[in-house]
Amino acid sequence: MRRMWPVDITPRCLFSAVVLCAVLAVSCGDDAGPEASPLQEQAIGTLIDAELTTDEQRCILEDLIDTDIDPQAVIDGTVTGDEDAELLAMAVSCVDDLASVPAFVQTMIEALEESGRPTSEAEAICVIGKMAEGDPATAAAECIGAGPADGALDTYGDDRTLDLLWDSCESGNNQSCDELYSSAPIDTGYLEYARTCGGRLPDSVGLRCFLDLG
Repeated sequence: MRRMWPVDITPRCLFSAVVLCAVLAVSCGDDAGPEASPLQEQAIGTLIDAELTTDEQRCILEDLIDTDIDPQAVIDGTVTGDEDAELLAMAVSCVDDLASVPAFVQTMIEALEESGRPTSEAEAICVIGKMAEGDPATAAAECIGAGPADGALDTYGDDRTLDLLWDSCESGNNQSCDELYSSAPIDTGYLEYARTCGGRLPDSVGLRCFLDLG
């Protein structure tokens, strides 16, 4: 499953509909949108094992219909890898509390463990909650603890939190490159890697990756 750090959530269909209703001062009544069949309701419950708001339920139902994914396959756990990625993206885009999405929590655990940091479910949920405040590096540090015992930092492998930002920067997330630049100590390999946007802008002065590369 693809790692998602930091998380970039783009509001989707239902959010736009709600905003439009508010602007026009038109009530979106309880009967707005399609009604879920019993099979679809069970599939949604399997995907999101948590209490959902009406808006979240509608958003997921509309996306489930749009994707043409068989609800029975969701229930049985027989979806393909591509469908699994679609379902995860669907959950992330529709649900406000990402910590209530088991698949997202597992993705966070895998991302942290790949960086060499064993993480419990409770710690992953803590990180997700802290990430809502806007600083993934601080989230990991506060929920799990970060860095070598002696506090000496130089380059990749010395600090697990900075390693996560490095990994995300390397994968093309330019916002993570800027966050790494803001978090890294001076005169370190972390700072130099972030300054160049992971080698994509060798002449960058830092904090320009998202602005220049998007």
